[in-house]
Amino acid sequence: MTLDAMTFLFVIKDVANGCLQKFIRTSFSNGVFPNMMNHVRKKSNYYLKRHALSSVFLGIFLLFIAFADRAESAPPNVVLILSDDQHWSDYGFMGHEHLQTPALDRLASESLVFRRGYVPFSLCCPSLASLITGRYPHEHLIVGNDPPEAHGVSRRSPEGRKLFEVGRKEMTEGFSKWPTLPKLLGEHGYRSLQTGKWWQGHYSQGGFDEGMTKGSRHGDEGLAIGRKTMQPVFDFIDRCSDTEQPFFVWYAPMLPHTPHDPEKSFVQHYESKTDSIHVAKYWGNVERFDTTVGDLIDHLDANGLSENTLVVYVCDNGWITDPENGKYAGKSKRSPYDGGLRTPIMLRQPGTIAPGTSDSLASSLDLVPTVLARCQISAPKDLPGINLLDKEVVTARKQLFGACYVHTLADIEKPGRNLLWRWTVKDVPAGEIWKLIEPATYGAPGTHVLPHGESRIIDQVSKDCFEQGIVELFDISGDPDEQNNVATTNTEVVKQLQHDLNTWWQPESPSVAVEPVASATKKLRVLPVKARRKSSDRSVWPNWRGPTLNGVASGKGYAVSWSPDDNVRWRVPLPGLGASTPAVWGDRLVLTCDIEGHDGILCIDRAGKECWRQQLGDVRPGKHKKATGCNSSPVTDGDHVWVYFKSGELACLSLTDGAIVWKTNLQEQFGEDTLWWDLGTSPVLTKQAVVVAVMQTGPSYLVAFDRETGAVLWKHDRMLDAPEEAAQSYSTPLVVAGNADWNEPTEMLIVLGADHVTAHDAADGREIWRVGGLNPEGDKFFRSIASPVVAGEFVIAPYARGKTVTAIRRGGSGDVTASHIAWKREPLGTDVPTPAIRDGRVMICGDKGMMSCLDLKTGQTLWEDSLPKNRNRYSSSPIIVDDHVLLTREDGHSWCLAWPGEKGDALKILGEGTVDEMTVAT
Repeated sequence: MTLDAMTFLFVIKDVANGCLQKFIRTSFSNGVFPNMMNHVRKKSNYYLKRHALSSVFLGIFLLFIAFADRAESAPPNVVLILSDDQHWSDYGFMGHEHLQTPALDRLASESLVFRRGYVPFSLCCPSLASLITGRYPHEHLIVGNDPPEAHGVSRRSPEGRKLFEVGRKEMTEGFSKWPTLPKLLGEHGYRSLQTGKWWQGHYSQGGFDEGMTKGSRHGDEGLAIGRKTMQPVFDFIDRCSDTEQPFFVWYAPMLPHTPHDPEKSFVQHYESKTDSIHVAKYWGNVERFDTTVGDLIDHLDANGLSENTLVVYVCDNGWITDPENGKYAGKSKRSPYDGGLRTPIMLRQPGTIAPGTSDSLASSLDLVPTVLARCQISAPKDLPGINLLDKEVVTARKQLFGACYVHTLADIEKPGRNLLWRWTVKDVPAGEIWKLIEPATYGAPGTHVLPHGESRIIDQVSKDCFEQGIVELFDISGDPDEQNNVATTNTEVVKQLQHDLNTWWQPESPSVAVEPVASATKKLRVLPVKARRKSSDRSVWPNWRGPTLNGVASGKGYAVSWSPDDNVRWRVPLPGLGASTPAVWGDRLVLTCDIEGHDGILCIDRAGKECWRQQLGDVRPGKHKKATGCNSSPVTDGDHVWVYFKSGELACLSLTDGAIVWKTNLQEQFGEDTLWWDLGTSPVLTKQAVVVAVMQTGPSYLVAFDRETGAVLWKHDRMLDAPEEAAQSYSTPLVVAGNADWNEPTEMLIVLGADHVTAHDAADGREIWRVGGLNPEGDKFFRSIASPVVAGEFVIAPYARGKTVTAIRRGGSGDVTASHIAWKREPLGTDVPTPAIRDGRVMICGDKGMMSCLDLKTGQTLWEDSLPKNRNRYSSSPIIVDDHVLLTREDGHSWCLAWPGEKGDALKILGEGTVDEMTVAT
């Protein structure tokens, strides 16, 4: 023997690194090698004994087995193929009668195909962010394509471009904190490549090792993939294959996305099959994309990689071509309908994943846990998706959820502010497949308008449903195009699905879409305010406690300090005393005051110019030094304004010119009031009525008048056991959208007074539930002034002249005192200012300036501190806006405080303001 055994083994090793590796890969691709090696292992001892192999051949034999073991145990490569803007049925294998998609059809024939896949949102940037993290948009906060815009600043201007880049950076920095699929794979030896669509900055921000996108919107250089070249993908695969490193490829070409500009060869054979050249070009782009998929699969096959490569297919969102202009039509991209949300999902790994078709629900959120499971990597425990290769888990799941948002964000940090719709699809045993679409306007009083830029892509029927707050329900088992809304004939199904939605996710912040029509055309300047507002949302304040009835205002960029000479745009003297909070709508502010001895209403525009004034009956002067006969605040819906006075006068006026539509007098109809002091409650609007609460010693009641005619719709006597002055209430009821989760009616009234909190059906005034025990000692002077506040499942009730705050869980019926009090704080509270709530924090201002920040769910004090001492008290209520809390003392001195963060923080004064006049209005 000329070579010793050791030298021979080194030679064999070198050969194995070349030819043997190729032989193993080729053998694996046709399934021969794994079967052969299983047989060899079983018979190894037999062959060794019978044939007495020399040490040289034993070395070759063992080395051969070692390579086989390494090949069989190697982690699978992963190739993720992403279509861009393609309808779920636009494939040959999905039944399209014209489209030719041979490569995708072949992929489907070799894959486990989920024909009923969904993405959580039908817009590319959020959809891709969810795909790569396995998280809902409201979790990772990428709920739109672009950051907020500044009002009046063009994005094309230097200032606009700078603001855009700053906003994109903020979005990307927040997103980069999430563990993405390439990051998780990278921790286990994978090398990853990004190509095509990618929104979140430089490719490294997503955890990729290599990539094409450097950071611009959509994907800059990465968008060449598929349209111009496939070489970066092929080169990456070859490099990883040569070094035996497992790889992950993100193949996300901007196809069949616009521009629909395929070569003529892709279009000509479709021109005779449609009357629209735009449709033909879209179909051509689908076929163009199909060709690139075929090239990619062929490259894997040719290099013997298919058996050990998991290929995953999904589309980022749907598309329906408008035949008139080539843009996307309604009920597709950016919509909550299946035309925008649905996609086939495919998983291919020959020899490992058996081809087939599943009718179970699947989600793009499932792909992260599925890929990690196949790669034998533990997934984060709180991912909402499932492993699609676990048949038992897949079969058990019967429901998916999602939400659609605005394209250009109103708020980067609060997903609820950007919400348009929530949706759910659910399989039920009877065979129906229910699809519920609930607009953000559902349950919100008044009419609304889609934010600018959204309405042009929504079909008229759906647009009307949105603006009117109408829920849509479809049985997509027989109505796949969602044409027949059956919500009114399946109310129990609607209630159950709404319950499911609320259990899944309830946004804490109100949507900018819940916006009155009248404010849609002009930008309102609420004072005090800096020279220019920074946010694109428009502000309204239609009643005493604002659009969400919890003291929270919208907008950004407000002043944090002011004085009579600084940051005050205008000042208008009132014709007489008044203590109402102005109602603001569009460019108009309406308040009440004494006008020449009459109950008066004054309308001023946003430049301080008087628009109109109106007088009703004789004013009834106030008794208390802080009060007037015009304490109650107006309420408006943009068309009319309703006002109420101590004299008993209740009237509806035109907001345009102040003309009286109707008026009545409660005291003339139902008897004189017996309040010891002056009127404090304000009227509130339900969908059908204007409602007034009269809570006093003696006959107390709620009464509802038709908003347009003044006819009495219902009157509910609210007679509760409370001693003397404790029976009297100056608080204002709350109008609350009912929640199917707690078997509530569509709309409710929450009322605080006479030692009780009561809930009423807004349709007829009937009492639903009550909580008593607010005055256990029977103190006869416990009249109530501060109003209740509702946040989610909690009703917060300040009582006992500022000595207690009680949190009540909504739901139930009858007397729920024993079962529904979540927590109670004593001694702590507020007598006159009503609390404000946001982000799970309750902000309480005591009459003497003691500030308390409580956790909404537990009542625990997060911090407590006092504003500077002063003989003047606080009568106005706190307002939360732009992460600030605004408070005004009775001497006109205001404080701007920082809103508490997640840890509660502490009292922090950002600025002060003065107007040098007595102020009790909010």
